[in-house]
Amino acid sequence: MKSKELEIKKKEDFADGIFRLFDTLHEESARYILAGSKQHLSVHELRKNIKKIRGILRLIRHDIGHARYHELNAAYREIAQQLAVLRDDTSQIELLEGMQKNVNDKAIKRTIGKAIRQIEQKRKTEFENFYRQNKHNAVCNDILLRWTEIRELELSGNPDLFILKSLKRIHKRARSAMESSGFLKIDEIYHYWRKQVKYLMYQLNVLNLAWPTYFNVYIKELNKLSDMLGDLHDLNLLNEHINNDTLIVLKPQQKQMILNFIYRRRSILKRRIEKAGNILFSENSKAFSLRIHEIWVNSKE
Repeated sequence: MKSKELEIKKKEDFADGIFRLFDTLHEESARYILAGSKQHLSVHELRKNIKKIRGILRLIRHDIGHARYHELNAAYREIAQQLAVLRDDTSQIELLEGMQKNVNDKAIKRTIGKAIRQIEQKRKTEFENFYRQNKHNAVCNDILLRWTEIRELELSGNPDLFILKSLKRIHKRARSAMESSGFLKIDEIYHYWRKQVKYLMYQLNVLNLAWPTYFNVYIKELNKLSDMLGDLHDLNLLNEHINNDTLIVLKPQQKQMILNFIYRRRSILKRRIEKAGNILFSENSKAFSLRIHEIWVNSKE
């Protein structure tokens, strides 16, 4: 499901719209995991769908109750974890391919090329094992099971719950992560920040038609921030793998070449991330949620 399709339609009842989005995301997800071709792309799209489902669950968490929310969220997190190994290798390959295009040193290019080939072989083995062990059908069954459970939920559609409580909560978490990144400077806080930015972006997509001229711009900038945080996370993972020789095996000189590149790139990214975060989260969470609440309510009158 494309981002522009992840929204409640004009004059559509909130609950009807939420269930329509859930239906589409689950149907697509079942199709992706059973895809016989372009499996790397399918797994990537499936994982995005799971994140969108979890983002919508966070939007309705105060409506369905904390116990039900935590149960469903844990189930979808488990589905995503089963797919993580398949996607992480592809992320590292894409990162290395981007690095290879941006360096002029032939020795570094050859070193990166070697690393890419090693990870490609690992990815091939992981995919073969996943499908040979019939894990794709197990994931599909999990998705269909959760879909039936989602359909049994009852929603009031009260914006006091899904905006003043749920949306505010996610915005506050993202904003707090931004503030923490200013003095903690650890990989985990940036990764956590990205997750909250993603959830906020998906939730605003759902509410987008209340005021598209505003939401579209804000969502676009959130997406840019999310991409930068994603690039930083991939660099951190690659740095860890290379230091520990857990993903690729390189000679000391080759290893140092790539590590130096990673350090420089991470430094640039962190400066850009800080600048974007200060702009996007300059408003406190209470003021932000009150403004969105007013926009939503006025759009429904």
